[in-house]
Amino acid sequence: MKGLIKARYHWVIAAIVLLEMFSYVGLLNNINGLYIIPVSDTLGISRGDYSLAFSARALVGAVSVVVSAPALRRFGYRKMGCFFLLVAAGAFAVLSASQNLFMLYLGTTLIGICEGTCLTSGATYIIGRWFHKYRGSVLGFVTAATGIGGSAVCILLTGIIQTSGWRLSLLVCAGMTGAVALLIGLLIRDEPGHIGLKPFGEGEGQMGAKGQKDNWHGFPMERLVRMPGFYLAVLEVFLSCLALYIVFYAVVPYLQSRGFTSEEAASIQSIMLLAMAAFKLLTGVLSDWIGAKSTVGLCLVASVLSLYLLIRAETMPAATVAVIVYSLGLPLTTVTVPLLSASLFGYSTHNRTSGIFFAMPALGAMIASPLASGVFDRVGSYLPAFNGALLLSAAVFVLHLCVCCLANRERKNLESTREEML
Repeated sequence: MKGLIKARYHWVIAAIVLLEMFSYVGLLNNINGLYIIPVSDTLGISRGDYSLAFSARALVGAVSVVVSAPALRRFGYRKMGCFFLLVAAGAFAVLSASQNLFMLYLGTTLIGICEGTCLTSGATYIIGRWFHKYRGSVLGFVTAATGIGGSAVCILLTGIIQTSGWRLSLLVCAGMTGAVALLIGLLIRDEPGHIGLKPFGEGEGQMGAKGQKDNWHGFPMERLVRMPGFYLAVLEVFLSCLALYIVFYAVVPYLQSRGFTSEEAASIQSIMLLAMAAFKLLTGVLSDWIGAKSTVGLCLVASVLSLYLLIRAETMPAATVAVIVYSLGLPLTTVTVPLLSASLFGYSTHNRTSGIFFAMPALGAMIASPLASGVFDRVGSYLPAFNGALLLSAAVFVLHLCVCCLANRERKNLESTREEML
């Protein structure tokens, strides 16, 4: 039995990462939308002040993501994941005891420090070490748990908030996060070689568009930094995440401002997170099948359509359909980020630039939350912010087409140069 478990330890690693995504990241998917009204009312602060605390988290998180890439290579996911999840558990305890803006900012800043290791960048690192084949599918599978966990946690926390208050619910968050930290410390191994195994599918190559193997090494780093397409790709990730996060962090209060009850808004958010889980898995599989670039284009189209529908939704069924379509765009903030950068610029350069790409969702979140709340504080409605997100999503789709054309042209030029040299 032990030998069988050891031989299949790749899937043990995937299951542990999935559990972390389910519980911890599921918590983070809810902490802004569910708590903005009760915490703001208790502390006597505006929604804009509350959102600025999470902008501080996002800013620190962006720096953490950039720093974490070399740190993970040096110290490993096991040590860093366990340590930073314990820090995050302490941060939830601080938030639970918050009496003023300082404690609120302290708690959210501590959570931001943990994001470089405990979110998608850390999951991508450890999955990349253990899986060479079907990397997109496995990454989509484990990150799909953020939506399922977010939906389950949304129901759990909503019930606790209504019966026992938001402070106790945050202590529950602290306990859940601490338990996952201990599990990672006990069971995670940083490399298959540490227990005498090889990465799953080693030597078989990463799958590309239409199931074709794609072993493209990528652009030399000195050439990549001179390519306009590289910087436009970074901008694309940032703007797409900005547009999505404007809605993601404000969907519950937006629906309540449109006449939905708190229970209806929480139910719609729960459906959104469940759909997000399914679509993260789907986009991972699609990336292995039709390629990351086509998959990202599909997600961007869904983002535009969903925002159009959500802005006009006035009934429960209409809002539900809108958030389900919107969920197809949400993988743009997680699973497609590493897959797109590797597809555009190659897997070797992706390892050196992943920190930059992973920082973009954090920067988008940093701006989106206070932007939406600030618009509401100023005009009493989220609609201007949502309309802006719709226009921005449409512009990003056009930008994506340009980035793909530029990257394809540069790759052809590079391959032609290499053929002439041979």
